[in-house]
Amino acid sequence: MSDPRSRPGIRLADLPVEVRPCSLAAALDVLGERWSLLALREIGYGVHRFARIAGYTGASRDMLADRLRKLEAAGVIERRQYSEHPPRHVYHLTRMDSPRLTWPRLGVAGPGARSGFLIETIRRALLAPTGAFEA
Repeated sequence: MSDPRSRPGIRLADLPVEVRPCSLAAALDVLGERWSLLALREIGYGVHRFARIAGYTGASRDMLADRLRKLEAAGVIERRQYSEHPPRHVYHLTRMDSPRLTWPRLGVAGPGARSGFLIETIRRALLAPTGAFEA
């Protein structure tokens, strides 16, 4: 679908009904699952070890492992090994300007882009003290 802004006089509401490409929908594909958001909340609160994230979220170990893998693949979090025997990892939010953060997968153009507002808003909400966040 071509950009309706390039055609003066065309309103989005007047276009044929079809699924629209949208940064919000793309971000929700990665962040919109319940356990993903709860895991991000805990990582934002400074809880970095798998067992503690599982304990605070109530997610099963299998479900949490799946969600953390997806978040890591999308570049939203990074996994760091802190013990070799046995292998153990901690999880951290990536920085907004991290080259590992795959912005196109999240449907945003990159740091500072207007469409990146959703991701930044979610991160600010996760890092704010409970009840202190205002969009």
